[in-house]
Amino acid sequence: MGNADRWPDFFLVGAMKAGTTSIYNYLGKHPRIFVPRIKEPHFFACDTCKKRHSLTPTAIVNEDDYLALFRGAGDDRLTGDFSVSNLWCKSAAERIFEKAPSAKIIAVLRNPIERCFSHYVMRVQQNMEPRSFKEAIEDDLCGRNREFGYLEFGQYYENVKNYFHFFPDENIKICWFEDFKSNKSLFISDMISFIGVDGDISAKDMNFLANTGGTPRGGVFSLLYKNRKYYMPLVCKFLPKSERTKIRDKIFITRSNYPKMTDEERALLISVYEEDISSLGDCFGKDLSGWLNNTS
Repeated sequence: MGNADRWPDFFLVGAMKAGTTSIYNYLGKHPRIFVPRIKEPHFFACDTCKKRHSLTPTAIVNEDDYLALFRGAGDDRLTGDFSVSNLWCKSAAERIFEKAPSAKIIAVLRNPIERCFSHYVMRVQQNMEPRSFKEAIEDDLCGRNREFGYLEFGQYYENVKNYFHFFPDENIKICWFEDFKSNKSLFISDMISFIGVDGDISAKDMNFLANTGGTPRGGVFSLLYKNRKYYMPLVCKFLPKSERTKIRDKIFITRSNYPKMTDEERALLISVYEEDISSLGDCFGKDLSGWLNNTS
């Protein structure tokens, strides 16, 4: 296979709401790393997952269309796929291995309790979630309206272990969202080294965080944000993602009334994730008890 048709050199497989959009933007600033114009093509997710989580309208299903995303990389840049569906779709690891057996696999894991709540807040922010957090979780537990995957997307253990079944250990890197929050520059530098290129990204290219949570402002701001699909294509032509994020946060989103998770809701999520967290910690020799003790 020539350079014109190349499978990605690395896959940032998730988790959702664990900094993947920020990482996508940061890595895209590196001169030796090529990121596709579509962050999440969801090419390797199975049809069942695409349908259940409403990915079908946006997913790329044609192989030639998928490979076309990476044709601008040239010979001196490594390419990456950033589809978070590759973590929670149970067949994605095998599908990726069949096409790119030497690829590097990166997973950034966040406390699933905090991840779940952040995911919910994002849907509220997008005017897609009218339910309370408790109602959404209870519906998820009962198998009703599970399109958003609030609980499913935080069940890491079996899905991470699946990658080790197909790929050699040295090709897989498990990262922790807490490390990303505490030292962003070191975290990204370590990831760049694992991917296999030299050099770092400047601090000015990491001066924003994408998809930070909040709730929509009311009135005309809410109406404008809800109907952004009509004007965002034009805005995207003139403003980079980082600038669009800053404008969104300044004009449309407020954090003064950021919702809080109740003790009852947290206890419910602890009961859901406790076993999975224990298995994950034992597997990687990582003390994850803080995930169960009201820390993110």
